[in-house]
Amino acid sequence: MFSVIIPLYNKELYIQKAIQSVLNQTVSDFEIIVVDNNSSDLSFEKAKSIIDPRIRFVSEKTKGVSSARNKGIQEAKFDYICFLDADDYWLENHLSHLKDLIQLHPNMGLYANSYFIVESNGSQRERIFSQSKEGENIVLKNYFKDISSGDSPIHIDAACVPKSVLLKLGCFNPEIHYGEDSLLWSLIFLNYPIILSNFADVVYVRSADNRSDAPEKLCFELPVVKELEKLLLHQNAFKFQDDIRACIAKQLFLNLVSCLKTGRIKEARAFVNDARISYFPNTFKLKILAVLSYLPGFVTKFILVLLFNLKLVK
Repeated sequence: MFSVIIPLYNKELYIQKAIQSVLNQTVSDFEIIVVDNNSSDLSFEKAKSIIDPRIRFVSEKTKGVSSARNKGIQEAKFDYICFLDADDYWLENHLSHLKDLIQLHPNMGLYANSYFIVESNGSQRERIFSQSKEGENIVLKNYFKDISSGDSPIHIDAACVPKSVLLKLGCFNPEIHYGEDSLLWSLIFLNYPIILSNFADVVYVRSADNRSDAPEKLCFELPVVKELEKLLLHQNAFKFQDDIRACIAKQLFLNLVSCLKTGRIKEARAFVNDARISYFPNTFKLKILAVLSYLPGFVTKFILVLLFNLKLVK
């Protein structure tokens, strides 16, 4: 029923735990496809040391997690595609809850469970989602509003997509190396209904090494912004225009935070003065960072640490 795709790049400390978390699932009708993406450590060797007939190992030489996931989709034998990053892991009922969700709602474009976030300080919390109190299973009303104002309602590790939907929409954009999953979820939302469960069966380890959201990697406007701007022209996007603009503003806000964290004050001011960032829903945070962008770099970094510790900015 499920093809589980694990893209792998230099995660030798985590990959065995990720694979084992899939093997520990309470359902057994799945395959695991580990896609090595030019690892230079012992990741692939450690992955292959786990012997199970449900595991297949393939390689993708084109760099980037999008290309690795797309390779896995091409290789998949089953109708429902799940994803797991190599430094995260599942709790044992994840696939069972997804299976129940699919049986209850067979014509959706995407299914997802809730998830836990492990912060860099080791603390753990569940995803914050505005529709969580509406019931056990929730049809997503406005993906763009939710992702721009809090945690994403859909994490890549928690998502399950019919293979037919992925092939129709073109899978992950290989030119996008950050935000590629949210861009795909946006396309799915504009074309299909999405349903979520409130079962938290996934653990996203935000502190793991080589994350694509590391501050130094987010100091410049990313290609995902241009792709989000294209969605404004989608035939089904008319009533979501302001919310899509808020998503774009959130991306620019993350760029702004990263510039301040790394002392790139000139670049930070450019993001502050970008008219598109005015759609960011939390004007208080935006005003704070706007002020910080005009202070000396060492002062800005010190104040940012205080603000993060007080959870006034994150």
